[in-house]
This record gives sequence, structure tokens and C-alpha cells, in this order.
Amino acid sequence: MKNAIQKKTRYFFIALACLLLLYLLIDHSLIIGNSFKKSRVNMVVRQIIARGIKDRRVIKAMKKIPRHLFVPKVCQYLAYADRLCKKTKYPSLKLSWE
Repeated sequence: MKNAIQKKTRYFFIALACLLLLYLLIDHSLIIGNSFKKSRVNMVVRQIIARGIKDRRVIKAMKKIPRHLFVPKVCQYLAYADRLCKKTKYPSLKLSWE
């Protein structure tokens, strides 16, 4: 009985280690990239177009340019939001259009 429990425990930890390794090997940039792309399109629709910007070149550029690459890493998740980034040493860094 004790050996069966030890064997199951060993298999559990081996499976857990495999899952952890798989998680570390996944290219998260693909997952995050898709999320940023959706956020960028939402930003254009809800912030740019909704505020009356009609120039197609501006709208096309805003949809294409990866804005999150131009802000500090701690604020990348806010790159497409109309909010302040307070996690930098520059608290006045605002990630929005005025």
C-alpha cells in the first residue's frame, strides 16, 4: 500500500514538472501579441474613432503600430488604455490622447 502511494506521488510530481517545463517553453509572445492586437483595435474604435478622428491614415497607423513597445515594461498592459501609468519613476507619464 505504501509503495503504491509513493508511486502515485512520484508520478504526480513528474507530471507537474512536465507541465511546468511546458509552460516555460511556450512562446508567450504569441499569446500576449494577440491580446495586444485586440486591445489596439479596441483602442482605435473606442478612443480614436469615437473622439471624431476620421483621417484613414491616422486610423490605419494606430491599428498597425505596436504602442506597447514604446512604454516602460511595467506599463505595457496599460498601453492601449486611456489611463495613467503610476508604476514608473515618472508618475506623470500618461498613456492617452489629450
